[in-house]
Amino acid sequence: MHSPQDADVPYADSEQLVQHSDLPATRLITTGVDHRLIDADSLALLQSLCERLGAS
Repeated sequence: MHSPQDADVPYADSEQLVQHSDLPATRLITTGVDHRLIDADSLALLQSLCERLGAS
């Protein structure tokens, strides 16, 4: 998860990490309005991901 508006860590860094990994580009989840990802949409997405991982 990364926000394109992140002023602390460039979004391009996450794109580069995914490109150099064995993961498909779709694994980079774009969300949020800043570095902290505390907006409602990001928190809901994070909760959903945690619930899915917990159910595995």
